[in-house]
Amino acid sequence: MSWTGPLAALKLPAFRWYSLGNFSSLTGTWAQRTVLFWLAWELTGSTTILGLMALLDLMPAVIMAPIGGSLADRFDRLRVAQRVQYIGVVPPVALLLLSGLDMLTLPMLLLGAVATGMLNGLDHPIRLVLVGSITPREMIPQAVGLNSLTFNLSRTLGPMIGGWCIASDAYALVFALNICSFLTFAAVLRQIEPASREGQSSNAQQKPVGWRGLLPGMGRLEKLSLAYYGVIAFCLRPVMDLLPAFASTLARPGPEAVAAFTLLSSAVGLGAMVGAFIASARRGRGMTITSGLGAAASVLLFVLSAQVWLAALAVAMASAGIMANAISTQVAIQIGVAEELRGKAMALYALVLRVLPALGAVLTGHLLAQPNGFQWLFWLCAAVAISGATLWRLLRRLPDEA
Repeated sequence: MSWTGPLAALKLPAFRWYSLGNFSSLTGTWAQRTVLFWLAWELTGSTTILGLMALLDLMPAVIMAPIGGSLADRFDRLRVAQRVQYIGVVPPVALLLLSGLDMLTLPMLLLGAVATGMLNGLDHPIRLVLVGSITPREMIPQAVGLNSLTFNLSRTLGPMIGGWCIASDAYALVFALNICSFLTFAAVLRQIEPASREGQSSNAQQKPVGWRGLLPGMGRLEKLSLAYYGVIAFCLRPVMDLLPAFASTLARPGPEAVAAFTLLSSAVGLGAMVGAFIASARRGRGMTITSGLGAAASVLLFVLSAQVWLAALAVAMASAGIMANAISTQVAIQIGVAEELRGKAMALYALVLRVLPALGAVLTGHLLAQPNGFQWLFWLCAAVAISGATLWRLLRRLPDEA
């Protein structure tokens, strides 16, 4: 088969193997995350608890992402990633045992979120930098877009599997599937070693560069793009973590609320897939700005929606804008940052991707619990629009770059 355009990276055997294993692992992770968040909502009915779950799931990246980035710059990235997958089976094994013993209480759910967050924080920058390591530089935009497409395909399928298990009261099945997904990815990583041996040896031979050299090693375009994505991650991304609360306002409690939650979760994944495909085909400074502004407008439409179908459409468009902005930022970093710093740069990107939405989720969850809390989302969206306009003026002053 001939792969061209946004799909060009699929002609590389190493990238095809990586995408297959990554899809398996991420699908299991999203299915498990969906179940854990629903169980927390079912036990408490609190948006604050949902925000806390997101915080505990994402905040460990503050500690673990820099460690993952340093490991990726210092050692063989494929071997490090493989070992992390073996460690990754520990949380779902524990959750499977707790489920069998009927001990999935709120403290256990919070502890599970912490353990999963620590492993994801360690794993995320390693996976991101692997994409740039197993593909030629000229194919990095397509590879990043396809990697994000894989991520969001799993984010569509994972919540669907999780929602089916919730409706069927088969929580243990999700944990068992997640165990298998980690083991599958570990096995696949072993298969791509011959295809990526040359690229992996080069980073092991590079002289390590400390964290103090990261920001001086990033250009102004990379810094501005990352700052704008940080605003989007803090102001808009938390809405995706509060979907159980929105679903309960759009549908009656019980099976209808579960169905609405599953639809909204899948719409987020579907919209992000569209955003990933668009960003892999079209990139540049204009994409960075327009994607952020489009996401802000779509979030406003989402919170104003009274019908499930309209809310699903709006959250899909918001997800597309957020993902397109994330991809354009990641591509700028993957191409603009030197090889010996790329692991740390991806760790910084992962920190923004994971930590700021966690902080925003706690704040947004608290605000939504207040009278007229939805009005605060308007000001969050306005912050994105203002920062986007400011960024546009700054980027126009930069010289054209390849």
